[in-house]
Amino acid sequence: MKLKRYFDFIKESLKEDIDDLKFWSLDEDDIRELLLGLTDEGWLVTVNFGFEDEYENWRGDKMVREYTEKILPDEEVTPAYWIEITPSSNITSEDVTDDFLFAFDTLKERLDNSRVEVHDADGVLNKDDILIKGGLFIGKDLEEQEQVEARSYLAIFANEPKKYEFTQKQVSEYYGWECDYIDDKGNIYIHIDTEDLAYELLERNAQYLDILSKGMEVMWDHYESHYYIPETDSFFNYSLDKENEVLMVKAMIKEAGGWDVLKDENIVVNIDQDFKSEDEFINYVLKERFYDTLKDMCRDSEICQEIKQTVADWEMSAHVDQNYDAIISDFDSKVADEFEYSKVEKEVKKHYTITNSEGEKEKKYYTDNIIYY
Repeated sequence: MKLKRYFDFIKESLKEDIDDLKFWSLDEDDIRELLLGLTDEGWLVTVNFGFEDEYENWRGDKMVREYTEKILPDEEVTPAYWIEITPSSNITSEDVTDDFLFAFDTLKERLDNSRVEVHDADGVLNKDDILIKGGLFIGKDLEEQEQVEARSYLAIFANEPKKYEFTQKQVSEYYGWECDYIDDKGNIYIHIDTEDLAYELLERNAQYLDILSKGMEVMWDHYESHYYIPETDSFFNYSLDKENEVLMVKAMIKEAGGWDVLKDENIVVNIDQDFKSEDEFINYVLKERFYDTLKDMCRDSEICQEIKQTVADWEMSAHVDQNYDAIISDFDSKVADEFEYSKVEKEVKKHYTITNSEGEKEKKYYTDNIIYY
């Protein structure tokens, strides 16, 4: 799939048909009707429409099946349902376990005995061990505490009996993508900014999702410039070139009151050498082995501290840029695993809203450069 243009990602109900094909045989009303006994007693029911994600576990000896809302073209997928039951503040103490099991069995029957399972946060449960009575429990006997484990939610994971293979055009319709162009082979051409593409390719808890979606600015919260302030010897050896290190010493001499004042103070008197001029003194301190004199001068110099801080800001900025480029490079590799793509930078018109002096909302427009895939 080649990405060139992307206008909007609108996640509406996934029950919508794609290319006049109906992937999910049950709609939300069908499912909610089966669980009416639970909703009447204050339980919250959330119906999600997606697909089964099937892959080998890390040992390669067992197939893992999970619910997902992500699909890729030219791969066989199985439409699936994720029906989540959670308690509200209004649940009653009524035992609605049988209502839940009735919904489970009816779903299995309507889906031609396809895979239907009960899940909680830890994985698959035995449906016959569930108790829904004023809370979610594993274990039928509330008197036997060791058999009771409260849960925050239960979910029914159910599959349709038939697999489908999505074309690129169908994938674009599923995600609500508007395409620039569809060629005669069904390849679609769209483009998408980094933020939206990151949300589609990465998991919601991915380490760098926040940076990719909001930009390099959010990285600054994790860096502190005082860690980058150079030691005096490093400052003169690496941060300043030969011309600027001389100017730095001249500036500190001037800050101290000038050469005539400085040469009569302890900082010069304590050096076992008679300096005939300011330049001779500067040449000496810049060649001093451990920069001891410069360290004393910098310690009391506001000019030196300010320039060190400027160097620290530059170093930190360079480090942030380097790390951000590494994150982008890693993300580009992930994009390349899924798509054939190119990157372009476009000037985009944006706006923000202010309240003017008359109390009215007013839009202020500006342009920004955005990277698109």
